[in-house]
Amino acid sequence: MRAVIVDDEKHFQDSLSSLIQDHCPSIKLVGFADSVDSGVQLIQNENPDLVFLDVELGNQKSFDILKKIGSPKFQVIFVTAHDHYAINAFRFSAIDYLQKPVVLGQLQEAVSKVERILDSQQIENQLQVLSQNLNQISDQDRKIVLKGQDSLHIVKLSEILWCSAEGSYTSFHLVNGQSVIISKHLKEYENLLSSERFFRVHRSYLVNLNHITRYDRSEGLLIFDHQHTLPVSLKRERMDELLEKI
Repeated sequence: MRAVIVDDEKHFQDSLSSLIQDHCPSIKLVGFADSVDSGVQLIQNENPDLVFLDVELGNQKSFDILKKIGSPKFQVIFVTAHDHYAINAFRFSAIDYLQKPVVLGQLQEAVSKVERILDSQQIENQLQVLSQNLNQISDQDRKIVLKGQDSLHIVKLSEILWCSAEGSYTSFHLVNGQSVIISKHLKEYENLLSSERFFRVHRSYLVNLNHITRYDRSEGLLIFDHQHTLPVSLKRERMDELLEKI
């Protein structure tokens, strides 16, 4: 797999290059760039399979490179020193990223993932979601990429009513009545969505609190604005926290 590094810090180019050459035998580095313009030229000249791309290039953004190139035919692993909000945007978009300073295990895992993805349309869709999420003001307007075994689903957080555990799978229940089943544990989505007004109310359910209208104490049920109900099973402290958030 032919790859290039686009980063405006020379010492980081050198350190990442050393890690790749020493520990990622499937990667052949064919060039380096340190700005938007030089990055565009490098990618057009080398036609790489993979681009390691810094989120910020001086006063410019790496998305300027993607806009100038158009529909990308290469994989992207972003490199970032950004805060939690930006990192969540990457996770929501199911796009791999490396956080500076780069850890070898994370690099190897990211490279392994991109080697398994060949669909350029899927890459383009994920990059579009990432760009929107990084510029999105309202959390509920943010989107999440749900990667099924044979398909890619792009869903607004506001369209999710609740998520349910189905063994080692997670089922997303949407406002339009559809369900999307993903081969990841519910715990992974609890960790990702807990800061976005999603709350684990039961070992089997993670709910979007923005769709909850009330809690029926006598029945122990949450009532949704779409007339659905789900049982609640929480210890007292967590129950108090839930009621405070509703």
